Amino acid sequence: MGVSDETLQGMIRGYGGVELSAAELELVRPELDFYLAQAALLDGIDFSGVMSGRLLRMPAGDEESARRVGDELLAQGDAAAARRVGDELLAQGDEAAAGPGGDELLAQGGAEAV
Repeated sequence: MGVSDETLQGMIRGYGGVELSAAELELVRPELDFYLAQAALLDGIDFSGVMSGRLLRMPAGDEESARRVGDELLAQGDAAAARRVGDELLAQGDEAAAGPGGDELLAQGGAEAV
């Protein structure tokens, strides 16, 4: 699963990076090979039971949906996911949208608990 020098140079150009010489690529190659080997290990892990973090992103100002999702997560006993929802809402500056679940978490430990 190696990456050729030409492909690597193309990727670097595509991201607006500086051109590397053949000697510089040789210095980078061991790190790249290690990274690719570690990524290959992930192929054998079953993530089918893990909820995507992208599903927990709420549109700003969608208070009703945020309350519903937070309440459902707490009802399922998934406080960690409820905290992620709360973190996203607090990052958006919308403490009110945390709903009863978010209020409960805030009461237990302040903003860092949500």
